[in-house]
Amino acid sequence: MFDWKVFCVGAAWLASIGLLTTCQLAQAQSPNFQRDILPVLSDTCFSCHGPDAGQRQSGLRLDVRDQAVDYGAIDIDDPNASLILERIESDDPNIMMPPPNSRRALKDREKKLIRAWLESGAEYKKHWAWDSPVRPDIPKAGEAWARNSIDRFVAQRLEQNGLQLAPRANSESLARRLSLDLVGLPPGEDFQKAARDEFSAATYDAAVEELLASPQYGERMAAAWLDVVRYADTVGYHGDQNINVFPYRDWVIDAMNDNMPYDQFARWQIAGDLIENPTAESRTASAFNRLNMVTREGGAQPEEYLAKYSADRVRTMGTAFLGMTIACAECHDHKFDPIRTRDFYSMAAFFADLKQWGVYQDYGYTPNPDLRGWSNDHPFPPELEVTSQALARRIESFQEKRNELTATSLKSAVENPAMKKVFDNWLDGLRATLSENETGWIIAKPASESTPENPWEMETDGVLRLTGKDIKSFQASLRPDTKSIASIRLELMGESADAKRIVADKSPQSTMQLKLQRTIASDKKAKPKDVRIHFADSERKLPRYSNGFEIDGVQSGWVV
Repeated sequence: MFDWKVFCVGAAWLASIGLLTTCQLAQAQSPNFQRDILPVLSDTCFSCHGPDAGQRQSGLRLDVRDQAVDYGAIDIDDPNASLILERIESDDPNIMMPPPNSRRALKDREKKLIRAWLESGAEYKKHWAWDSPVRPDIPKAGEAWARNSIDRFVAQRLEQNGLQLAPRANSESLARRLSLDLVGLPPGEDFQKAARDEFSAATYDAAVEELLASPQYGERMAAAWLDVVRYADTVGYHGDQNINVFPYRDWVIDAMNDNMPYDQFARWQIAGDLIENPTAESRTASAFNRLNMVTREGGAQPEEYLAKYSADRVRTMGTAFLGMTIACAECHDHKFDPIRTRDFYSMAAFFADLKQWGVYQDYGYTPNPDLRGWSNDHPFPPELEVTSQALARRIESFQEKRNELTATSLKSAVENPAMKKVFDNWLDGLRATLSENETGWIIAKPASESTPENPWEMETDGVLRLTGKDIKSFQASLRPDTKSIASIRLELMGESADAKRIVADKSPQSTMQLKLQRTIASDKKAKPKDVRIHFADSERKLPRYSNGFEIDGVQSGWVV
């Protein structure tokens, strides 16, 4: 099981060790190939004698030991006879390597490292990423102050480089470092105040646990991962429209805070929709596969962009889960890692069944039936409706505050005689209304008689039947004693099957344009005034979108 919180500490330790390695090259007793020799050869030699066959000179390849030995560049039996030494230590511009016109040169320290390496046997080692990790012995250094094994490794490097341990930071400085490292924020006032007293081992550990338990810890950890998987709220190409992918971000944050095992963290993102009994959370995690840039630009060719999306997905897979660059193999066999072009496209085949369009727009040359009627304002399908846990927590918090305010207001109204009287009057009116109208809705009556132009019939259940074929307007009025209106409900009931049909595609064939004009007048002689409607919605409607997000409410179009 992978423990993220242990990983944080380990990664910080590796980073600190890495800062010291460059300082000890000259003091190394036996040069390390990966650390000391390979960087020098890569910088000064491999451009002409490396993995690129098209640029290789004289048939010499120094990045492969056997070939370098067969050529004579390295003499295992007599290191001093190695052609490498002859060339790098020569002053003759016709012989010396790197040649003067290469604009590269070896420093004396680097030449000594290469000689020491040859004399030690010229051992080549694979990149550390391709070797199985080996647990090292714990050094004995730092016995006077070390609190754990990591301290002992640091102490060993300090001794090797002749460095002294820095003075212990005060508690306030430690508190600031802890807070910035673990939650990415300066310490709060209470945390800083508590740190003014000296940290003991117990109180320091408690401070660490407090920060690890903070919701902001997951946000801090998620930031790096979201960068790696190229998370963004917009598509990246052309119009850079919004995409509804924020639940994936929230899922990553929650996974960090919950210390989700890494194997599950990886598996859900790669194939969370394909695991046995997938959940909304595992499906949300699989949005990793949809984080690539997409386009709906006019002129973009679908097949070309599907190839772009596929390559992007493979590159990200290599970076995020393999910790290596695979992108080079998109065009040629990788020159530094054992990845072939065939491997690149073999991995792309794993994602070949993803539901995706090259161009997310309804153009004449992009015949996608699923996108018929689609425009720049529509979302990027397919989409899955999920509950955002972060939004759910926020809504719950708002509801709690609303309930508190309601209880406080009610208590104030009951205790205040004047307010209580108003409240009681409101209750009496509400009871009277509900006694006459159990549903709470008052049925409006026609404002005028039925005419040949606008014929209608009133049925016993209050349903108003409009019998005309082309009714352009109809007026209704409320009871004279109506004092206030909170909302208006319009219920339409068609008779024919065609009238009830809801069109499934994006080009509806059966729509009705309905406009409401709202006026109010104090009496029959007064001039009516328009009344604004705050919000209107319908059970059946044509959805409207703005930059990928559906707009709540309706304008004047209903699907019936």
